[in-house]
Amino acid sequence: RAALQKIFQKMSLAPSRKYGLLERGSVAEGSYADLVFLREDKVMKTIVNGKLVFEDGKFLKVYPGRVLKR
Repeated sequence: RAALQKIFQKMSLAPSRKYGLLERGSVAEGSYADLVFLREDKVMKTIVNGKLVFEDGKFLKVYPGRVLKR
């Protein structure tokens, strides 16, 4: 579990802090998060900002994300 936390911090939390995106980079209430659930080599579900956008091989008509420009 500690190894996964370290990987998550390096890939998500550290870059968001580097660019001043303090409300991003962690999975916590009040934060923005994009999550991808994988099984072997297949994407099972994708959640963007707390909304399910992909499930069972189909994109849902939900668009909760936005492009971050910096």
